[in-house]
Amino acid sequence: ANQICNPPMVHSLSWSPSGKFLAAGLGDGSCAVLQVTDTQITELKRLQGTSEGGLASVLFPGFGANEQQSDDRLLISAANAGTLDFWDLGSKLVGNNSIDPASLFPTKSNIEEETMDFHPMIIFTICHHSKTNWLESCNEKYSNSSALCVADTTPSITVYPARF
Repeated sequence: ANQICNPPMVHSLSWSPSGKFLAAGLGDGSCAVLQVTDTQITELKRLQGTSEGGLASVLFPGFGANEQQSDDRLLISAANAGTLDFWDLGSKLVGNNSIDPASLFPTKSNIEEETMDFHPMIIFTICHHSKTNWLESCNEKYSNSSALCVADTTPSITVYPARF
């Protein structure tokens, strides 16, 4: 969406597992990926998801993070329209020391590896069907399995197990 006067409002923020990046879910439906240094915040990329309208929540879930590699490449955005987009931010944007999300979700993508590894792109989308209010993840570090938890406009919390 084009912004004429005011910048889009920030609806959600999420730090990457390494602490080097900050994602901002914006009211115009885009997600700003920011690089954070000691003295500066720089916008690296503006991502536009599959839905129009605002982003209710963004999350770096940290599903594959370990001592050797961060999980800065996997980002999830939740649109007000009820879609959850799983993004691979690509090695060009976040560097080569991050886990490739395709290795976490091997059956979910039919995109060529070379393309996926380099530029940001959506690797798959979940149609949640309710407006999302908040995303949170649990990973094997804290429990026996990894999962995405979605709080929406219903009285329930939906848990999507991450099977990898």
